[in-house]
Amino acid sequence: LRASVPVPHETHFRDPYTIHLFCANALKVSAKRALLPEGKQLHAHLIKFGFSHILSLQNQILTFYLKCKETEDAEKLFEGLPVRNVVSWNILIRDCFVGSVLVDLYAKCGLVEKARRVFHVVVQRDLVMWNVMISSSALINMYAKNENIIDARKLFDRMVIRNVVTWNTIIVGCGNCEGNDVMKLFIEMLREGFSPDELTISSTLSSCGYASAFTETMQVHAFAVKSSFQEFLSVANSLISAYSKCGSIASACKCFRLTAEPDLVTWTSLINAYAFHGLAKEAIEMFEKMLSCGVTPDPISFLGVLSACSHCGLVAKGLHYFNLMISVYQIVPDSGHYTCLVDLLGRYGLVNEAFELLRSMPMEAESNVLGAFIGSCNLHANIGLAKWAAEKLFIIEPEKNVNYAVMSNIYASHRHWYDVEIVRRLMGNKCDARVPGCSWIEIGNQVHLFVSNDKTHPNAVEMYATLKMLLWPMKEKYGMNL
Repeated sequence: LRASVPVPHETHFRDPYTIHLFCANALKVSAKRALLPEGKQLHAHLIKFGFSHILSLQNQILTFYLKCKETEDAEKLFEGLPVRNVVSWNILIRDCFVGSVLVDLYAKCGLVEKARRVFHVVVQRDLVMWNVMISSSALINMYAKNENIIDARKLFDRMVIRNVVTWNTIIVGCGNCEGNDVMKLFIEMLREGFSPDELTISSTLSSCGYASAFTETMQVHAFAVKSSFQEFLSVANSLISAYSKCGSIASACKCFRLTAEPDLVTWTSLINAYAFHGLAKEAIEMFEKMLSCGVTPDPISFLGVLSACSHCGLVAKGLHYFNLMISVYQIVPDSGHYTCLVDLLGRYGLVNEAFELLRSMPMEAESNVLGAFIGSCNLHANIGLAKWAAEKLFIIEPEKNVNYAVMSNIYASHRHWYDVEIVRRLMGNKCDARVPGCSWIEIGNQVHLFVSNDKTHPNAVEMYATLKMLLWPMKEKYGMNL
């Protein structure tokens, strides 16, 4: 370094311009020759003598660290700059690889705004950077539900070059949106000449199942068979789950039978499908068959069979599987398992036993466990224990209006009008406007949407008349309050 950069005379070191010029040249040589120790010494001297605040020198140091592949030091320096100019940004991201690394790093740390800022400054964006930005927006969608998936779609639409990874990223990211949106993306992908892989197919099927889109599920299934993707376990598992959510348990069973070597996920998918449809006997038989085939169950498998027992009031079986999970398979129950057991005991009328289980849980009771217990208390008219659970639930979820509505209805059914007024006042103070529940069903390739207490459907009169006709004998025979 001394041979390449003339060192000024000692008397000239009092001149700031001389020092600035010397350090700038020395840093340039250090960067060009990757002289890391010498460059770091220069950086330290600049800090020591109070010249580190000069932006032009800071940009030189930034260039030096990047040339020496010290990206972490470069990032720390860049983040610590009190002022940044265009030169600072261009130094950092003029190398497309460095830009991609920074975008990926920020995205993985959840710093999407910083990733977005770097992304927009880069002029030459490569395919990796586009994919990273779309992935970060899609991942945020899993947490924020519907905020950044719109940004991901905007980025996707602006892309000039796409590949299968890009398509898969946006399809997976849109997975919790409407199934029709994912199907449109899938069709667009095919029209642009891309060949889907097993991830594309399984993700599209999962979205169709989430939206209960039976027709679209069959269409993707047909494509999978035509393209020989039905052999992939991920596709078979998605088919079982999608058909189950669309209400076709027969199709789900057929897909299971056609799977040559089902794995744990395949077995669990069918067990959960049976449980979802209230077919406890079939779910238990499938669980036992899985054990006999030497497949070791996991927490999700036990959750499925416990859910089946809960739906059909099989207390002895439910307790057996809960103990089997702990004692034989050494699985620590989580909140979901306790929810099933509390619901199972409560539905059968063993409210006090459910209460004792709730109190003996090794973790704090979550909202789903308390909600199941309150439902059991309501069913068996135990208003005291319902109030105990509701007080805890209001602390955990103070802004969820359905919790207050349930408790208000319990008080009203027992004519505790003073308590009704208190709960309603709490709901008004802590909750936003109530969002009505909705459901939908697909008939004849048309999706019919129903909102709670909404009579705008063209066949509403006929539907309510049929519903009344079905409910009347249930009230007469079972004395149910419907």
